[in-house]
Amino acid sequence: MPETTLPRDIQSIAVASDALGDYLHQRGWSDQDVDRAVLSVSEAVSNSIEHGSGEVVLRYALEAEGLIIRVTDNGMGPSRQRLEDAALPQDPFAEDGRGLFILTALADVVTVLEDGSLTVTIRSTR
Repeated sequence: MPETTLPRDIQSIAVASDALGDYLHQRGWSDQDVDRAVLSVSEAVSNSIEHGSGEVVLRYALEAEGLIIRVTDNGMGPSRQRLEDAALPQDPFAEDGRGLFILTALADVVTVLEDGSLTVTIRSTR
C-alpha cells in the first residue's frame, strides 16, 4: 500500500490528488472513476488539515473490494454519528461544511477506524 506523509499545508491536497490520480490512471481506471477518487481524497486530506493535528499520512491500494484510501493524522477523526449525519450546511453561501457530505456521497463506504483514521472505499465501474 503506497504511503505518503504530507505536511499540514494546503499544497498537500494537490500532492495527494495528483499521486492518487496517477496511480489509478496507470491501472486503467476510467476518467470518471479517477475523478471520483481524486475528489474523495481531496476532501479527506482537506478535512485532516482543517480539523486534525500532526502530519497527514495518506495510504491507498486496490484491494478485492475496490480502492481503499486511508487518511490518518494525530486527531480523533470524525465521529461515526457525524458521518451518518453528514449534510449540506443550512447556509448555501457558507464557505465550508460540505466535506463530509461530499465524501459520503462519492464513496461507497466511509468509516473511521479505532485509531481515528478516515477510511474510504471506492469501487470502480470499469
